[in-house]
Amino acid sequence: MFTFIPENLNVPVLLQSKPPHFKHNIDCFYFLLGQITAVAALHKDLIDERGWVPLYAPLLKHRIHNYVSYVKYLIENGIIECNGKYEPGKRSKGYRFTAEYRTSPVAPVNITKCTLLKSLRYKDNWTRNMEVKYDFLYRFFDDKLSIDYPGAMKTNEQLKLDGIEGDDGSAYIRYNANLANIIRLKVRDYYFTRDHTSGRIHTNLTSLKKELRNYVSYDGQVLASVDVVASQPFLLANILLRSNFTEKGSGGMICYYGIWASIRNELDLAEIQKHTLNLGADAEMFRQDCKVDFYTAFIERIKQAGIGMYLDREIMKEATYMILYSKNGYFSQDGALLKRVFKAIYPTVYALLEAYKVRTHKALPVLLQHVEAQVMLSGVARGLCKRKIDMPVYTLHDSIVLPATEIEFCKDVFAEEFSTWVGAIPPLKTKLWVPGE
Repeated sequence: MFTFIPENLNVPVLLQSKPPHFKHNIDCFYFLLGQITAVAALHKDLIDERGWVPLYAPLLKHRIHNYVSYVKYLIENGIIECNGKYEPGKRSKGYRFTAEYRTSPVAPVNITKCTLLKSLRYKDNWTRNMEVKYDFLYRFFDDKLSIDYPGAMKTNEQLKLDGIEGDDGSAYIRYNANLANIIRLKVRDYYFTRDHTSGRIHTNLTSLKKELRNYVSYDGQVLASVDVVASQPFLLANILLRSNFTEKGSGGMICYYGIWASIRNELDLAEIQKHTLNLGADAEMFRQDCKVDFYTAFIERIKQAGIGMYLDREIMKEATYMILYSKNGYFSQDGALLKRVFKAIYPTVYALLEAYKVRTHKALPVLLQHVEAQVMLSGVARGLCKRKIDMPVYTLHDSIVLPATEIEFCKDVFAEEFSTWVGAIPPLKTKLWVPGE
C-alpha cells in the first residue's frame, strides 16, 4: 500500500539529520504526511481557498496513538503548518505543506509497517456488505478500466497553471490531489465505498476531476455519461412535493417511510405534512420549470419579474444549492437575495423547504442525496446491469457512465426506472468522455 508525499521531501534524511525525541516509525510519518493529499483527493470540497486541508484528529489517533508528537515534529521542522482553526462538531484543524514542499509534485511511497497496514486495509461489515450488494457495479473496477496517463497529466498541468494565473491559493494542493487520483487509476488501486449518511457510492471515478474523466476508458471503449439535468430541484419537485410522499404505500415510488431511519429522525413529519397539504399553484409551476432545466427556467422567471441582475446557468446552479441547503435563518443575510427571490416566486414551495429544515438545515441536502442514490443505484444502475449483464456501468451520483454506444439504451432505462421510482421522466444530458469534449 502506498501514500503520497512531496517529491522533494526526503524523510529518511530528515530523520537522520534531526532525530525525533520520541519512539517513532518512518511509515507513520509517511501516513501522516500523505493524509494531506489523500483527504484533498477524496474530498475536494474540503480544501479552502488558501489550500488548507482539514484532518480529522480521532482518525489520526486511531491509526497512530501518539500522532500529536509526529505532527509537532513536522511543524517544528518546517515540513507542514497548521491553521489552528478548530470548530467542535463542524471543522477539524487545517494543515498544508510549507512553501518549500507545497509546490512540489507528490510521489507515491510504500507503507510496510504491519500494524498500520492492517488498520488501513481493514474493511468493516458495512463496506464488505456494500461491495456484495453492489457487485454489479463494483466488479467493473478491474484491469480493463484504464486512464490515458500522459493526456491526463498534461491536462492536470494546465489546470494548475490556470489556477496559479487566477491567483488560486489552493492550486498546488488541487494539482497534487488530481495527481494522486490519476496515479491510483493508472496502477488500478481502486476503492469503492458507500457513505453512511446519504447512501451515495464513492469511487475513483467520483473523486476524479471532471476534466480528467475524459481520459478514462474501458477495454478500449469510449465512455459517456448520462445525467439528470438539475437533479436536486427535479427530485424535490417530483418526490418531496408529491402529495403522497409522506404516506405509506406510494405505488412503488420512493416515499418517506422508504428512507433511512437516521434521516427520518432529523425531520419533523407533522410540520412537513402541514405544508405538503397547503402547496399552492406555484408548486405546479415549480414542477413544470424542472421538466427541462430548472436553472435556466428560474433565470427566466427572474427576468419576467423585472429583477435586474446578471445570471448565467453556473451562477444559478450555485445559487440553487444555497437556496435549498442554507439555514432558514440565512434568509435575511446580504448573500441571500436569490433565496428571497425564490420565496417570492415559489412561496409555498419555499415554505415546505423551511419545514424540512426545522430541526437541522442539513436534513434536506442529505435527504435529496439519499433519494437520488436510491433511484440511481437500485433503479437505473441495477436496471441497466440486469438488462445487459456484461456491460460496464459506473455511477457518479446523478450520472450513469457506460460505453458511448449504449447512450440511447441508457436513456430508455432512465425513463422506465424513473417512471417507476419517481413518477416522472427526467431531462437528461449526455457527454462523451473524450479529450476536448
